[in-house]
Amino acid sequence: MTQVTGTAPGATLADGGAPDRVALTVRYFAAAAAGAGCDEETLVVPAGATVGDVTAAVLAAHPGLEALLALCSVLADGRLLRDPAAPLGGATTVDVLPPFAGG
Repeated sequence: MTQVTGTAPGATLADGGAPDRVALTVRYFAAAAAGAGCDEETLVVPAGATVGDVTAAVLAAHPGLEALLALCSVLADGRLLRDPAAPLGGATTVDVLPPFAGG
């Protein structure tokens, strides 16, 4: 199931003419998908968002994911980002991956 959360018609523009908020596709896997109640959704985050900004948006949409999200890996366009202060670097897709058992 796909859902859209927090999107608004049209982005507002900052002084430089760039959008100050951007739509980001967030994909959830395994237990994260079960906790979110969807496999994928669109969240609106600040332009220049960090991993921490995405985490905050996910928790605003799904407060019950707090404990699990602390254990999850976050990939931005396939790049593993561990630091909450790490910028997404223009990524358009973020994957939320809980720990997996096995090998």
